[in-house]
Amino acid sequence: MRTRSDVDFEDFNARKTHALLEFSRASRADTAPRSASIESKIERLRATLLENGRLLERRLRAMREIAGIMIYTMEMAESDGTYSTRSSPER
Repeated sequence: MRTRSDVDFEDFNARKTHALLEFSRASRADTAPRSASIESKIERLRATLLENGRLLERRLRAMREIAGIMIYTMEMAESDGTYSTRSSPER
C-alpha cells in the first residue's frame, strides 16, 4: 500500500490464497510452542496488516469525499438551484 505501485490482482490473489492455505495448514498441524523467530514474523505480519488497513481506510475516505464533490458538482451543473435543498458537497 505504501509504494502505490500497480498490482496484478489476479496473481496477488492467487499468491494470497496459497499463503493463507499454507498458514492455515501449518497452524493446525503445529501444536509445539512457537520459536521467537516465528513469533517475530507473525508480529511483523500483524503490524503490516494493521498499517495496510489504516491506509486502505484513508484511501476509501478520500474516494468518498471526492465522489461527494463530484456528485454535488454534477447536480449543480444540471440544475439552476430552484428545487435543490442541498447547499454543500457534504453528505
